[in-house]
Amino acid sequence: MGERSLDLAWSEMFEAFDLAEKIDKDGFVDVTAKQFHQLNFEPRKNTKIDHQVLLPKIFQDHGYGILTRGIDTWRIGSFEIFQPLPKWTLPGKNVKDMSLPSFIETIDPYDITGEQGSINAAYASGIIEDFLGQEQVLTVAGRMRTPDFEFNVNNKVSGTSLIKVSKAQIEIDAGFEGVLLAGASKERSAFTILEAKNHVSPDFVTRQLFYPVATWTDWLPGKPIRAVFMTFANEVYDLFEYSFDPKDYSSASLTQHRRYSIGLRKPKRLEILVLAREIASAGKFTLPQGIHFPQADNFEMVMDFFAFIAEEPRTKEALGVEYPLSSRQSDEYYPDACEYLGLIEDGTNELGLRVRQVTKLGRSVMKMDYKKRVLKLAELMLRIPPILETYLEFQETGELASVDTITHRFDGSSHAVTSKGAPLTGTTPRRRARTIRSWVKWLDSVVE
Repeated sequence: MGERSLDLAWSEMFEAFDLAEKIDKDGFVDVTAKQFHQLNFEPRKNTKIDHQVLLPKIFQDHGYGILTRGIDTWRIGSFEIFQPLPKWTLPGKNVKDMSLPSFIETIDPYDITGEQGSINAAYASGIIEDFLGQEQVLTVAGRMRTPDFEFNVNNKVSGTSLIKVSKAQIEIDAGFEGVLLAGASKERSAFTILEAKNHVSPDFVTRQLFYPVATWTDWLPGKPIRAVFMTFANEVYDLFEYSFDPKDYSSASLTQHRRYSIGLRKPKRLEILVLAREIASAGKFTLPQGIHFPQADNFEMVMDFFAFIAEEPRTKEALGVEYPLSSRQSDEYYPDACEYLGLIEDGTNELGLRVRQVTKLGRSVMKMDYKKRVLKLAELMLRIPPILETYLEFQETGELASVDTITHRFDGSSHAVTSKGAPLTGTTPRRRARTIRSWVKWLDSVVE
């Protein structure tokens, strides 16, 4: 497995400009667009790091973070720059189901692509207004420049560091102003900044909310500024509101988190059980050749990864930079799991680059509503004999087999082979067994 281009680029940057030595001496170092260009690297591509897992290896090894200072300057130091998010869970009673107005014909809640699409649907369905507690008007979106401002940020070595920013580029996915009703108090309505991601996120880089908050606090003195991070994944909208001291990057405090859906229906337990029994009765299994048995424990992430690729074909490099997974997971484990299920395949884009793209089956699955999609994915999953066997046993006995038991059954079976047909060795059968168990748990937990 080769190194990511991001890892290679930063390794060369650190070596060419003695960055580590300067950080050791001064506690930080500034890098410029000119330095990137000297080594034929694109600055924005190598400084846009939205999740902690996507940090270049040299940053992870030394505990570094990077913050934008201006249009062509970035500062590297031992900064804490990410904000963790609560772990994503399956939709339950805590998800408020909304609906689109009957006259809306241009939004299909089961075919939403892109961050702008998720924002449009959330706005049209009333999710934004329900979360903010007030009627809203969309007023701002796009790129802009910050004013001059400064702030403190937590530093893992020195405690805190002062960062000065001047005319840095920021991008706001959406900005809303609350509507004051007739007769309301003369207090100014709040301006809300919203950042959206169309995938499950373990965290986000705080800069995406903090810089816009600091900017609009400067531009609109006295006006309340609210900040919301929204994720849309597997038909569920998670909205997180954070409060900030605009002079302290590390002051983020989660003030509310609410979950929504639009027309969400879940399958019944019996529907999946009947499906499993029909597959077992038919006894016909045609498994893919030339690809290893799935090793991707989080099936919600498999679904999310599939939806991410369904938006557009993705190169290996794009997946490594844009998606919040380790390089091994984004390069191999999760795309291979999607491919094993028949949802994605290798292809070539117009530039002749290898991409991961959805199959005909994958396109049809993406057009289904949540319930039909879950049932189809359950069918694809249950056509894998070790998963079918474990699921049926679980439903009949009420006890999910242990990893040890599943490993014993799986190891030595016709499924415990590499993509080239050689027997699995070492701890690999056990890792595959963990996936079997995790997927069966998902089948049992996704129903209502």
